[in-house]
Amino acid sequence: MSRRHLRRLVQKLEDAGVPVERHEDGRHRRFSIPPEHCRSEVPVRLSPAALRRLYELATEDDHEASREAVAALREAIRVEPGA
Repeated sequence: MSRRHLRRLVQKLEDAGVPVERHEDGRHRRFSIPPEHCRSEVPVRLSPAALRRLYELATEDDHEASREAVAALREAIRVEPGA
């Protein structure tokens, strides 16, 4: 990623009201978003068929994130009308 591209991304975040912290580490410059401004969950609307297919795919994987997804998808399928 070029410095110019990075500057543009940081500027877009700041223009959108997202605070960006700058860290100098010798020759390196790092940027971060404070944890309280990070989203840990992103709302997504899916059809019942898409929810079921994601559930099927997630159950085939033994990764921790997949196990979390299986639990969340199971709940979403249970409460989704027409699922």
